Amino acid sequence: LSRVLMGLKLCVSMLVDRSCQKLNLDWMKLSKKLIRTHVDILIQLTLADVSCVDNVLMCFVKKLKPGTISPTCTVEDDDNENAIKRSIIYTAAHRALKQLFEIYPVCVNRIFTTFANAYPYHGHHTVILRDYARNLLHSTQYLPHLERNILSLIIEEMTKNDVMHDMSNRPVSCTEGIFEMELDQSETASNEMSGAHQLLNKLDICLSDLLRSLNENRTDELFESLISVFIRSVLPLRSSSVVQFIWFYMCSLREKYYRQFVQLLWEFAVSASVSSPLRVNAASYLASFIARANFIPIEEIMKYLLSWTQWIQQYICEQDDVNRSHPQLHCSFYCICQAVFYIFSFRCRELMNLTNGYDNLVRLNLHRIVTCELNPLQYCSKHLLAFCYVTLERNDRLKQLRLIADWNLGNFYPFDPQPLRRSFTFIEDIYKEYDQTLAEQWLTTELEDSNSGDTVMDDFLDEAEHLSTASLRNSFTYCSSPGFVRIGSEKKICE
Repeated sequence: LSRVLMGLKLCVSMLVDRSCQKLNLDWMKLSKKLIRTHVDILIQLTLADVSCVDNVLMCFVKKLKPGTISPTCTVEDDDNENAIKRSIIYTAAHRALKQLFEIYPVCVNRIFTTFANAYPYHGHHTVILRDYARNLLHSTQYLPHLERNILSLIIEEMTKNDVMHDMSNRPVSCTEGIFEMELDQSETASNEMSGAHQLLNKLDICLSDLLRSLNENRTDELFESLISVFIRSVLPLRSSSVVQFIWFYMCSLREKYYRQFVQLLWEFAVSASVSSPLRVNAASYLASFIARANFIPIEEIMKYLLSWTQWIQQYICEQDDVNRSHPQLHCSFYCICQAVFYIFSFRCRELMNLTNGYDNLVRLNLHRIVTCELNPLQYCSKHLLAFCYVTLERNDRLKQLRLIADWNLGNFYPFDPQPLRRSFTFIEDIYKEYDQTLAEQWLTTELEDSNSGDTVMDDFLDEAEHLSTASLRNSFTYCSSPGFVRIGSEKKICE
């Protein structure tokens, strides 16, 4: 084979583009020397006939991912068996792509198109998805002009997989809409759950690699690229649960990053030129990010809340004629109210423990927000404020009588905890877990104090004082992610 390849080098001009596919050899079966010879032949072929560039490009790009891998083969077993050989192949493929780019610098866009066309489908083995994404990230070292496009490609492919995982993992009623003869198909359901778990594992591995790359290359240009990808590909979605942690981690690397991210979300949430679904999503990201980001000082969170409640107060003052039949007209108002309630419920203990925490909480003037004519609790999530039970109960009666619109903002909080074993190592030190025990103790103490009239909540949520402590304790159980309380006797969920 070595003599054949050396002979081909001498007559490469006779190998026109239609022979390119015949020269696509399996490098796993070749030595390092033969791989170099094969690369030289393909490069010489492009010099002899420029029409061969696309085929040769695809040949090199395909070497950036493994061949067929048995579905039963684990990632660890495959790495133990093939890691060294694949490392040689990947290095040779990168050198070949770099050499081809130096010969034909104008083909940079064709290189990216080939990257996109060769991206493996989510059903491929985890090793294939992982290695291809890693190699694309490595290619930015010699293709810096493609960094933004390559990042966008990887994140968009991860987002597709994330959405598919959310759909496959969505709970479905056991009996509703299913024929009786289908109720015994437990094996199918088990396979679907196994598929969802495998997809989450693939996302976890790819996300951890991407976060490691971001940590090594934390530039302002990279952050700007990520922001543009977020606006275009992630912000419009409500079905992703993993990929958004890219921005959560990136914002933790520098103070100006999280401030810029918060400002971006705020502008989207309150802009009249932005569609209602996008405003709701932006407010959900804003609330979840502020609540979960352990790297944001609590003093700064208080400043955000004071600023946002000031905007809410101003909005209330400007509403002369409240149109309750079209709540979408006040979409920004309602989604910002829900964001404030969410953050307050999640961080109330820390906010109260601040110097002048009591005075600042009073300045939020939540009582006026809750009881204003726009009545935000009728559209916000019911589980946000246990102290507003009377208002919630009244809104339920009005809804039953069809006196207010049946519309709500939903419960999408994108930074809720996910079972990410590998990538969580990057997140755990900057991520705030909800402490249910502390919140229950705080709520119990505040409600017991309300009987004597000496409570913080009396100043901005007067209706709480009409409820007995015992009845409240029995009416609410804590829910997992927001750290709010759920009406009724629902089963307790733990993070």
